[in-house]
Amino acid sequence: MKAVLMSIQAKHNRNIESGDKTSELRTAPPTLKPPFKVYTYESGVDGRRKVVNEWVCRKVTEWRICMGVPAHLPIRACLSVGEIKAYSGKNFKNISEMEISDLKIYDRPKELCEFSKPECEKSGDTCSHCCYSINVGYYEYPEWGCDRTISRPPQNWMYVEGGKE
Repeated sequence: MKAVLMSIQAKHNRNIESGDKTSELRTAPPTLKPPFKVYTYESGVDGRRKVVNEWVCRKVTEWRICMGVPAHLPIRACLSVGEIKAYSGKNFKNISEMEISDLKIYDRPKELCEFSKPECEKSGDTCSHCCYSINVGYYEYPEWGCDRTISRPPQNWMYVEGGKE
């Protein structure tokens, strides 16, 4: 199953783990077709700064916030109507609702190094998401082969290969 590593603030993650929050909202969701697995990295000042749970997104629904906030959305996302509108921005970007199912909370949170970026889909060429070049003076030395290690959490989300069991 394809997977995503997603950063979520601790207060929102607590709502997921308690079962109160059944939908995660994003203005730019992953482009995977459901179902796909989501690994939650708990971020923020009060966060554990580790991957603390996983869940399956079985459905993604896009909502046009400029038309108003659907009545169920604040309840499922544990946010107020005002917070949802503010999150969508002053131009009221569309918001995607990712439904949370099959939540698994880890007894021992996982480190980022237990995950890796997916293999590069380009062969013989560099790609922007995983390959890099080293610039020394006037010369550029391409590093053939992708750096698939994850050294810091995503700002929003990133595609990953599943965590080690």
